[in-house]
Amino acid sequence: MSEPTPDPRTPLSAGRARWVLTILTITYTFNYLDRYLLTILLQPIKEELQVSDTLMGFMIGPAFALFYTALGIPIARLADRTNRRNLIALGFVLWSGFTALSGLARNWFELALARVAVGVGEAAGGAPSHSLISDTFPPERRAGALSVFQMGVYIGQVLGLGVGGLLVAPLGWRWTFVVVGLPGLLFALLLRLTIREPAHGVFDESAAAAEEPSFGDAMRTLFRLPTFRWLAIGTGLASFAGTGYGFWVPTLFVRVHEMSYAEIGPTFGLVSGASALAGTWLAGRLGMRLGRSDPRWLVLLAALAVALSLPFLCGVSLWPDATIAIA
Repeated sequence: MSEPTPDPRTPLSAGRARWVLTILTITYTFNYLDRYLLTILLQPIKEELQVSDTLMGFMIGPAFALFYTALGIPIARLADRTNRRNLIALGFVLWSGFTALSGLARNWFELALARVAVGVGEAAGGAPSHSLISDTFPPERRAGALSVFQMGVYIGQVLGLGVGGLLVAPLGWRWTFVVVGLPGLLFALLLRLTIREPAHGVFDESAAAAEEPSFGDAMRTLFRLPTFRWLAIGTGLASFAGTGYGFWVPTLFVRVHEMSYAEIGPTFGLVSGASALAGTWLAGRLGMRLGRSDPRWLVLLAALAVALSLPFLCGVSLWPDATIAIA
């Protein structure tokens, strides 16, 4: 006799919830691994394809970000209505497959098209995962769960820089794309087969019972909230500056400090990734602790982190000694 199908309205057990968080964090790790792999490959790609920094910057910036950003809202809307597990798995297959296919590009235009497809796939990695986590963990545990999930960003950065730096010399940039992209297809299958889709709003009875608002109504409601407006602007600016900066830092060390890819990839990836992981874990714990007494701390912690990073970002860029700059 087959086992009865679990009721999606029943919250997952602690063990199953941890498994969902683990798989989603691995998925997000691949999301950023495939994204940051390109940063360590910029120089060899530029040299082989004979293109300018402007075109390389367009490929890692607007060509990727415009589609990633434009599709973020409709995919998030789709996640409110459909099976989020399947949506994430489909995006996972798309971005992993086109990461591997990037190695077959014969010119800059074909590589840019492949990166556009990677951006389309990766747009399904963020919002649906946040929604799934919110229906897996109760409100009092979400900050900690989301901080663990966010660690995938920095683990992915470490692996993208480290693995890319180690592989590009013996394999070349083309095979590096292939070797890094293909394992994601297997993990996408694992996600699809081992995660159960919970009911939407399982921890929020009022949301589950309410009629779903239209997209326009939802956006008007959000933008009437000053907190949301300032969070959107602040996090957008921080991401704009941090991502653009981070993509070019390895190339800075290769060109200015004459470091090899095998040196700068693992070294910078480990140093920046380990500190970012520690900061993310600490922020999640501090957010849960301080937010209980005053929810404004959830925003103040983020603002303080961005402000405190500025002098160190300048130091990395301007310090003449590579060792101190990395430290």
